[in-house]
Amino acid sequence: MFPRILVAATLFFFFLFHPIPNASAQWVQQTVALKEGWNSVFLEVEPYPAQCRQLLKGMPIQTVTTYDPDLSSVEFIQNPAELTPDLPDWRFYFPVGDPREFSNNLHAFQANTPYLIQCSEPVIWKVVGKPVFSKQEWRPDSYNFVGFHVDPNQPPTLEDWFSASVSHQPLDLWKLDSDGDWQKVYTTNSTALQSGEAYWVYTNGQSDFQGPVKIDLPQGRELDFARGLVEQDIDISIIDGFPRTIAFERLSSVNAPDLDLPQIAGPVPLSIFKTVQDGETTRLEYVDLPTTVDFTGIDSISRPVQIAVDRNKMGNAPEGFEFQSLLEITDGQGFRRCIGVSSENRQRVSKNTSAKGVGAVSIDPNAGLWVGDVVLKTVDEVDVSPTSLTPTATEFEFRVMLHVDEDGTVRLLNEVIQLYREGSTHPDPTNPDLEVVDEPGRYVLVTPSAPDSVMNEIGKTLLPATLRDGREFARRISTAAYTLIDENGNAEEPVVTSIGSFGATGASIEANLKIADSDPNNPFHHQYHPQHRYPKPGENFP
Repeated sequence: MFPRILVAATLFFFFLFHPIPNASAQWVQQTVALKEGWNSVFLEVEPYPAQCRQLLKGMPIQTVTTYDPDLSSVEFIQNPAELTPDLPDWRFYFPVGDPREFSNNLHAFQANTPYLIQCSEPVIWKVVGKPVFSKQEWRPDSYNFVGFHVDPNQPPTLEDWFSASVSHQPLDLWKLDSDGDWQKVYTTNSTALQSGEAYWVYTNGQSDFQGPVKIDLPQGRELDFARGLVEQDIDISIIDGFPRTIAFERLSSVNAPDLDLPQIAGPVPLSIFKTVQDGETTRLEYVDLPTTVDFTGIDSISRPVQIAVDRNKMGNAPEGFEFQSLLEITDGQGFRRCIGVSSENRQRVSKNTSAKGVGAVSIDPNAGLWVGDVVLKTVDEVDVSPTSLTPTATEFEFRVMLHVDEDGTVRLLNEVIQLYREGSTHPDPTNPDLEVVDEPGRYVLVTPSAPDSVMNEIGKTLLPATLRDGREFARRISTAAYTLIDENGNAEEPVVTSIGSFGATGASIEANLKIADSDPNNPFHHQYHPQHRYPKPGENFP
C-alpha cells in the first residue's frame, strides 16, 4: 500500500536556475537540493535525456509522481489534503528494482511541470535542459498543481503576483510545509512565491493568467533566427496596467549535454529596437543587450518589442555548430523568464544540384529580399562641389528594396509579389499510396520585369503564398520612393555597385537612377508646390 505522499512528507527545497559562466548555449542547469522524504519541485527545463530511468540513475530516488487530471474522471479537486496516490489522476515512476516498477506510467520528465519526488537521503540534483517556453493551462473551478517563473533573487509575495488575476481572488493557495503537510497560506502579503517550488492553487472559472507580465513568442518554444530572418517581435503585456521597466539581457549557459546535439559556435548578438533619448533629441534605434524598455502611459498595457540579431558580429561556424544564447526577461518586481535563442550566421552554403548534372553550387549567405529604410540627412546641391554636402532642414525617410542573387549580385527593386511554386512528386514504387518528393515547393518573388512565361504561371503553378482573414492572399511589398522605368517605359532592375561584403560593417552600395522623360513620376511633368516655385506677377503666397 502506498504511503499518503501528500501528508507523510518532509520537505526542504532549494532552487538555483542559472547559466554557468563562460559557456554559451541555450542549455541551462537547474539545481535542486532534495532532502530526505518528499519534495515539491517545479521543473523549469526540458531535461536531456528526459527519460526518468536515465536521468535518475544512481540517485537515492524512491518515487516520482505528477498530477495529471486528464487521466481521471474526477471533475474537480476540492481538498488537496485528501489526495492519495492510489487515485487515477497521478502518474508514477519507481526506480529499477522496486517491486512497484511494473506499475510505472511516468517515463519522461517535461519542462514547466510540477513533480513530487521522494528521496531516501539528501541529494543534489543537477538537471541540464532547455528553457522551453510554454504557457500555464488552468483547469477551471478546481485546484491546479502548478509552479511559477519567478526571480529567485527577488521573489514576489503571493499578493503581488496574483493581484491582477480576477480568477484567483480571493487567493486559495496551499504549500507543503516543513512537516510534510499541505497547508493553506493566509499571510499572502508576506509569503514569498519561491522559484522552482510547486503549489496547489484554486482557479475560479476560466483563466489564462501567466503572472504580472505576459509574453507571447512569434513562433514555437524559442526564438529561432534562421538564415535570412533578422527581426522578430515579442509581445509583452503588463497585466495590472501599471508602469513597469522590463529588462532584457543575453545570458550564456552550459554546453550541449550530448555530442550528437548542435554544439556552440558562439553567442547570438542581440539588440532591441527602442526609443533613445539624447538630450532634447528622441530617436528610434537598435540598442545592444543588456537594455531596458519602459512601459508607461498608453504603452503600459501591451506592445510588441522588436528584437534583432546582428550577424556582422558572428564568425564562421563548423558543421554541426550553432550560435545559441539565452534571453532573460525580468521586471525588477519578481518576474523572470528565460527563452532559448538560436541563429545561423552568414556563412555561404552549398546547394546540391547534382540531380540536374550541375553539382554543388555555392550560394551567397545573404541571398534573398532585403527591405530597409534610408534616412536622408544631407544632399549634394546642383552647381555646388560634389564633396560639399548641405544638411537638410529636416530628415527624410523612405523605403529601399534590394535583392541579393545566389551569386551575390545586388539589384535595386521597387515592387515584388510573393507567391508559392508548388513542388513535384511521384508515387512511391514500393507504396503507391505515398508520394515521393522530386522537387520541394518554394517561395517565389515576382517583379514587374518578370517575363510573360512567369506571369502565365500565376494561378496555375504560382499560387498565393499567405492567408489573410482565412483567404489565400498574394503579399505585395513595394516602395513609392522611386520608379524603375527605362526610356521606353519598360520596368528595369538596375544592378547595384557594392563595395565590401553586403551587409558587413563598413560596406556600402551605390545606385544611379536616371529619371526618363517618359517616367510618369518625373517631377518636371508636375506642377510645383507653391512654396517651391517663384510667384507669378501679382501673385501673393500665404
